[in-house]
Amino acid sequence: MNPLLQLVIQEMPSIINMIKDRNSQINPSLPPLTDAEALTILQQALDSSLAKDDNWLAVHPKDSRN
Repeated sequence: MNPLLQLVIQEMPSIINMIKDRNSQINPSLPPLTDAEALTILQQALDSSLAKDDNWLAVHPKDSRN
């Protein structure tokens, strides 16, 4: 397994807790996030980042990146 992927998997509980804690600090009047909600937010952030990457690559073909 890729070492970086292994690290992310290992640290995922800490990452989820960090998101939940930070959200509670920023939005104290809202109910706390569940693990599932935090994971959904992470997935949305990843999807958004990948879409931006794909768009950039489409606008900047490989031949023009040399």
